[in-house]
Amino acid sequence: EDGKGSNANRGRGKEAEGVAGGWTVGNRYMSDSQKQREWDREEVVILVVEYFWTKNLSPEAISEVQHKVSDFLRKWEKLLTGDSVSDTFRDYSGIRIQSGRIRCLDHETKYSGMQGTKLQKEIVQEYLSDPQKLKEEADSIYKKYSIHNS
Repeated sequence: EDGKGSNANRGRGKEAEGVAGGWTVGNRYMSDSQKQREWDREEVVILVVEYFWTKNLSPEAISEVQHKVSDFLRKWEKLLTGDSVSDTFRDYSGIRIQSGRIRCLDHETKYSGMQGTKLQKEIVQEYLSDPQKLKEEADSIYKKYSIHNS
């Protein structure tokens, strides 16, 4: 496996090492201003699938799902690291921002204020090519961590 979505490269907690101007977690570099690691494949799969599932729902319903995604990702991080997570780690505001990035990649919307990341672009393309396959991947991620948000 290439490690992009593997837990082996999710390196957290005690594996963090300080470097000039920032710190690394596993093989990932984060500047002092970031204080969060990069989004990995499994997290972005969840974001993309939930975005497309909710995009035509009411703002209230979308907000509710975004809160659930935040809760899931925060619990998942704590489960994997054994450490508590910061108040801002994958919080509701961050999920909304990332959803906005994904929305900009959705050709059915006229929203264009943000740019998606390379990984978000790849996963959105995968979703558009085969939505069922990505939905199944998201389901397996939820099951893998036994924290399913219904």
